[in-house]
Amino acid sequence: KEFSAKANPNAAIPDDGGATSLKVKITLPNKSFRLMGIEIGVKIAHSRIGDLSLTITSPQGTVGTLVRRVLYDSDVAAATDFGSQNANIFHRFGCGRQWGEDPAGEWTLTISDAVKGQSGTLNSWEVLVAGDDANANNLYVFTDDYGTKPADGHKVIADTNGGVDTINTSPI
Repeated sequence: KEFSAKANPNAAIPDDGGATSLKVKITLPNKSFRLMGIEIGVKIAHSRIGDLSLTITSPQGTVGTLVRRVLYDSDVAAATDFGSQNANIFHRFGCGRQWGEDPAGEWTLTISDAVKGQSGTLNSWEVLVAGDDANANNLYVFTDDYGTKPADGHKVIADTNGGVDTINTSPI
């Protein structure tokens, strides 16, 4: 399953050195499925994309970073380092932070402009989600990657939703 929603806000991105951000919202309808993939498409007119940071926040509050100041290196940054001098962002970003969530509800795109002097506009944006039917079945995968004893309260799988559950210990 997949569906999308698009908005054309033609909204100015605050050019105030990151003191405030542009926040725009799209609401996705309840389709009752589990998110397995997401793409965020943006069309931004801005004369210096190295100034910009973009995040996406799911209806459950999970924040994913789409881009953070392209080619800007904060470890060696000089006063004249503005990151990428290229203009405009017309791109589709993927984000894995929200996988497994229910995509229904309000999604928020946040755009910050960290350097004063170059302004821009969010012309349009789109959220495209794909996934499978929500059900009560769960897959638990155990690995020995961390090799530590589970913390109290994390020693028992307590699954009471009635689905068919699978425990995979093959990576151990």
